[in-house]
Amino acid sequence: MVGGAILRRLEAKGVETITRAHAQLDLTDQRAVRAFMQAEKPDRVILAAAKVGGKLRAAFGLGMHQRMYDEALMAKLLSDAGFVIIRRCKFGDSDDLAFAAVEAEGRFVANGFDELALEARKA
Repeated sequence: MVGGAILRRLEAKGVETITRAHAQLDLTDQRAVRAFMQAEKPDRVILAAAKVGGKLRAAFGLGMHQRMYDEALMAKLLSDAGFVIIRRCKFGDSDDLAFAAVEAEGRFVANGFDELALEARKA
């Protein structure tokens, strides 16, 4: 999946990463996410979580992924966790060298539409 590909590329570049499997951290549980953010205190966050659909969804043109959050809620949760620089990003526009090293256009644009990608930083 996309998250695994990003993780492998960051780790190959020597970037320290913090991850949790869904069984360890349910991203739809705001309290759990808030507690995780307070405990781990990450400098930056890359969210690459989605619900994967099946062939039936694709047959009806509904796409293979369904977002778990919309942009406004994701930004609020990141803000609540102490991030102050939160922005929607597009392919190739990050000034973070670690993030730029893992970008792939196909992760940002699908079927001619921009995918939702947020970059979050602590001051």
